[in-house]
Amino acid sequence: MEEYIEKCSEYSTQSKMTKEEMKAYCTKVFPTLKRWKCTCTSECASGYNPNCTCENPECHCIEK
Repeated sequence: MEEYIEKCSEYSTQSKMTKEEMKAYCTKVFPTLKRWKCTCTSECASGYNPNCTCENPECHCIEK
């Protein structure tokens, strides 16, 4: 997500924002988007699950 926020900040002038404003906006909004949310079931989200298909790096099911 951090890499994507950095990339999106390059388009700040198109949104009439400064680069810092765009980063702050993206940092606030992106975690609310479906792509970045954990899609695990409640059972899965309570601990490591090798069968988890969630793509969110913040997911508790993913072995770090």
